[in-house]
Formats: sequence, C-alpha cells, structure tokens
Amino acid sequence: MKRFISFIIVVVMLLSMLPAVTFAAGERTVYVDAKNGDNNNSGLTEQDPVKTLASAYSALDGATAGRIVFLSTTEFSANYNVPKNTIPVTLTSKTGAEGFRTEKNVYFRGPTTLENITVTNYSTNSYTLLTGGGHKFTIGEGVNSVAENGCHFCLVGGSNSTTVESVDLTVKSGHWRNIYISAHGADGVVTGDCTASISNCTVDTSIALGYKGKIQGDTSIAISNTTVASIYPTSTNAAGSASGNVTITIGNGTVATTVYTEGATIGATSGKTTIVLDGGQVDTITKSNENSSNGATETVLKSGSIGYCQNASDSCVVDIPSGKTLTINSVVKADSLKCAGSLVLDSAAS
Repeated sequence: MKRFISFIIVVVMLLSMLPAVTFAAGERTVYVDAKNGDNNNSGLTEQDPVKTLASAYSALDGATAGRIVFLSTTEFSANYNVPKNTIPVTLTSKTGAEGFRTEKNVYFRGPTTLENITVTNYSTNSYTLLTGGGHKFTIGEGVNSVAENGCHFCLVGGSNSTTVESVDLTVKSGHWRNIYISAHGADGVVTGDCTASISNCTVDTSIALGYKGKIQGDTSIAISNTTVASIYPTSTNAAGSASGNVTITIGNGTVATTVYTEGATIGATSGKTTIVLDGGQVDTITKSNENSSNGATETVLKSGSIGYCQNASDSCVVDIPSGKTLTINSVVKADSLKCAGSLVLDSAAS
C-alpha cells in the first residue's frame, strides 16, 4: 500500500511539472443544406447536414465560436431575423457559390462574419438591408453580392429602427448599393461610437453614417481600395443627424466622385467633421448647401488626387508628408500649405 501511495504522489508531482496545454474547446462547425438536409441530423458533418439556418444556430449551443457552412442556397421569402447569438459566428459556404437568396431584409443579431459566400438580392427595392444590429459585423473576403434585378443590398452596421450602443463594421469585399455605418430608419439610433473600415469593394451610391438614422457618439471611417459615388459625414436624409465628431479618411486606391462636408439637405452635424484625403482619388469635395447650425468642418489634403475643393469647409489644409504626393487637377482653395512631399499641379489646376 505504501508503495502504491508513493507511486501516486510521484505521478501527481510529474503531472504538475508539465506545461499547461490550452485547447480551442467549444469551437464548432455546422453544415446546412436547404435542399438535402434534415433538421433531425446533427449538422456536424457534411454528410449529416441540417436543413434550416435556425437549426444550424441551435446546433451551436454550448460552443464558444461557430462556423456555419452552406452546402446549397437558402431562400428567405420574408424579412429574416437570424437567431440571436452571443458567440462569434462565421457564415461561409462550401465553394463560395452557395449562401442565401432573398428580396427582404436580413437582420443579424449577434457578432457575425460573412466570408466566401454568395448573397443574392432579387428585389427591385433600392433599400434591401443586411444589418449588423450594433454587433461586430464583418463582411470578410470572398463575399459575392448579386443583384438579380439591378439592386444590390445595402449594408447597415447598426439597426433599421431600434437603438444600439455602438457599431463596429468591417467590409473587405462585395458590391453594395449603400453602406450605412449607423442606422437606416428614422427610429434607428446609436448612442455610442461608430467605427468602420471599408476596403476592396464597390458601392453604387453612397457611404454614409445613415439614411435617416441618428448617431450620438463619435465616428471614425477609413476607406481604401473602394469605388463609391458619394461619401457623407452624416445621414443622407435631413431627418438624420450626427452629434459627435466625425473623421473620414479616404485612403489608397479609393475612387470617389463627390465627398460632402455638410449640408442643409442632409443630416445635421453637431460635432467637428474632418475629411482626410490620404491616397484616394476624389473629383469634388463640397457642401450640400450651407447649414449654419452644423459644427466645425475641416478638410485635410495629404496625398492622392483632388479635382475641386473650394469653400468646402471652414478650413482646408494641404499637409503633404515626406514621401507622398498630392495631385491637384482643378481648383483647390487652401488656408495653409505644408509640403514635405511632392505637390503636382495639373495643367488646369489653380
């Protein structure tokens, strides 16, 4: 008996000397197949898929993170509330061609990433929404956004018609009609701050804080390698508003037709609005009519290409860092000039 006890003590001592091993416990992949799946299946293998997205989310119960793989395309015939989730969930597909198809809004209700998936809008409505609900919402790489009848989805980081605390939106791919950082409808409110990183996508109409939504905190938007018609520092409709400070950085590879600093025909801005051109190509920076009730506005031109920027903000600063180049193609009225890099004036520039 003494020998046995001594053996146990030695084993315990040896185990205590081993390095701790951490396992990625609780991460789970679930397969969904609207054509051939069965909700009585486990969903845990490709050969045993569930049929509906609701069942796929249910199969994630107890997991610390989830990955749902579409094996075929799921149809939503009405506005679809994705099941609530507190863990991060990634929606992806087997080949990139599968995903979901709808003509209605889709509301995500937990931290969500879409990647390597096809999302199809067959509506003729210009405002069919994919909303993040104020949760961390990521459009990852390889998202194919299809507009069967000419209207791509609008992305919304916040909500359509409810109040959320904050927005954390990342877009890395896709073709969208509009990207609204905060909220869409007039009852959509963000009480805190908004952060958005937008890259490698095409936006037909606008990148804006919202349509009629209201944001009470500060907003920071970084845009790179994106083609967009218009950029707004507030909501595109006068019913919306932005109470905090707004900073929009237009980075490398971005091509924008018009960037607005403020305006009477768009949402009011109470804080300071700063537009930074740092590598992008912008045709015009301007106001959408004067609005004396708005907060201070500033345009900072660091690098890239600018066509027309005259009386667009309270102040316009040309500040070119070393190693960077700013090209002026038409008319820029600047209040100050600091040039450690290169300033190139087109033949028509002044």
